[in-house]
Amino acid sequence: MGLHNDLRAAYGPHRAPWAVALGLALVLLLLVAPLAMAAPAAQDAEPTPIVLGQLARATLAAGESASWVIETPDSGAFLLANGGDDADAANFTIVITDEDGNELFNGALEPSIELELDEAEYTITATAAADGEVSLFLTGDLGELSEDYGEGELANGFFATAEDIDSTLYADVEIDDLDDWTQAFVVITGGEDDVYSAYISGENIYNSISDNVEEGALTFLTKGGDYTLEITPAEESGESLTVVLLLGGSPVEVPLEEETDLVLQPGMREVMARFTVDEANREYTVTLVGEDSLDVDMMIGVDPTQNTWSSYNSGTDEEVTFVAPVAGEYFIRATTGDAPDEAHPMVVLVEAGELSTLLTPGERVWGEVEEGGNVVYSLAVTEPNMLLTILLAGSNEQDLDLTAQQVGEDGSSLTSLSSYALGATEVLAATVTEPGTFQINVSGEYADDDTPFVLLVRLESAGDVGAQFATGAEASSQFGDDGYAPVQATGAPNVGIASDNPLAWASKDPDGGEESITLTYEHLVTPTGIRIYESFNPGAVVRVEVLDEESEEWVVLWEGQELTEETLRTFSPVLEQEELQTMQVRLTLDTASVPGWNEIDAVELLGVP
Repeated sequence: MGLHNDLRAAYGPHRAPWAVALGLALVLLLLVAPLAMAAPAAQDAEPTPIVLGQLARATLAAGESASWVIETPDSGAFLLANGGDDADAANFTIVITDEDGNELFNGALEPSIELELDEAEYTITATAAADGEVSLFLTGDLGELSEDYGEGELANGFFATAEDIDSTLYADVEIDDLDDWTQAFVVITGGEDDVYSAYISGENIYNSISDNVEEGALTFLTKGGDYTLEITPAEESGESLTVVLLLGGSPVEVPLEEETDLVLQPGMREVMARFTVDEANREYTVTLVGEDSLDVDMMIGVDPTQNTWSSYNSGTDEEVTFVAPVAGEYFIRATTGDAPDEAHPMVVLVEAGELSTLLTPGERVWGEVEEGGNVVYSLAVTEPNMLLTILLAGSNEQDLDLTAQQVGEDGSSLTSLSSYALGATEVLAATVTEPGTFQINVSGEYADDDTPFVLLVRLESAGDVGAQFATGAEASSQFGDDGYAPVQATGAPNVGIASDNPLAWASKDPDGGEESITLTYEHLVTPTGIRIYESFNPGAVVRVEVLDEESEEWVVLWEGQELTEETLRTFSPVLEQEELQTMQVRLTLDTASVPGWNEIDAVELLGVP
């Protein structure tokens, strides 16, 4: 490659490893041409800001100019490198000026321009003598690798070198804050027979290569942040090592309902794209197709560092159907374990479907899935620590599968469940520890005909499992010895409609002020909730207490008042969560606040042993 020779000539034999690294970096950046690079400002506009190591590119007509402004973080040796074709470079004149307008360079765009720069702001202007495209980036001899963890230093646009490597080398990596997600390239080169593995982590990024010669650059998406880089010789030692950190462009934009070309370039294991969702809770299908000569997998997420939905079919034939939990940007990653030797073209298509059916716990849903198809539902979980059960039933002459994936408010994947039993009877169960939306998928991939099914979802707290009705009761007063007595508040509710009914407890006087009823339960539990079945003139309950079994003291778990216009209700105030055990509940009513008798049909205590 001509660029390699030019860099070797510019820097001499002692710079050869860096020259090779920059040459490879340039090739990689050119290969991701579909990515959006740092576009120049319009004619006569302010220069476009770029950061060290970021590829700047402009298409110019003869006589036109493009300008970029860049800040160098330190003083030292820098290289302005041509990122395009050497033959085209001669058509561009480069002028580099400092903050005072002093010219530091004025001449043709060479494969490499060596500069000594201070820590300051500089303007780079490219002027075209003929129509063409100019590409360039600035790097600096500012990095350092160390055998001690936490001691090395690397940043965008930095390069670092080492010789006689016999152990892992480290660098703390700092990338400037960026306006958009940007592809980063850690390009690693060594001596003729050197092979290195590398690992980078931080800011939700965990990526690695095991062979820099075969796998090429270590790539990841970033908006800036702090990372840790580790580089280890594959053999016992390495002769030399050069590391360069460069920034490419943003993911390819994919319009909805339009086929968009993606290319996995030689030496690259990943290409990224993105699309925009305008409406949450809508179903979307993303397909990725290409020649089966390369096995490519597809991952999708709200954050490009997260793989919320995925497809791992053989070859390049991937499809993912999901329900968008939030509106906004979604990212597509097409990845392969083996970087191709030749460009691997693909086509990606994003199609919007129907709004997802929102399931109600406890209600059966009857449906039909097409042969080879999917039916997707949504389930909102708003409280933590809930018990989820999903039941699917259909004809066992067909094979249906059931999966469920929970996504958080930020689009991150929280829980994944699956059942692939033979036939069409499937069960999923889990403890849901935090709120989020479940995407529930009934799959007919292995069915040989359209198949009807019924789906039932149950969602309950752990306290629901331990729910119990009172077995005994005492009250501050009562209207009758049998009817309206405290015992009428024990057991399950049996007053079906709002009414003055002797099957419920009522105080002696209708509006006499404060009254209370104390209920006893069979099992000792830590209380998590309560259901108070108010059958006549509800709204008078103002306090819920439990008797701490250990201290034998009454503890207030709720206090207040929630008036209502309903004539019959089940009242479930949110209780304070206390680490205690109890078998007794005391309700206090302000009977004067709600006219008429305030009758209690039953009180259900929720809790865990």
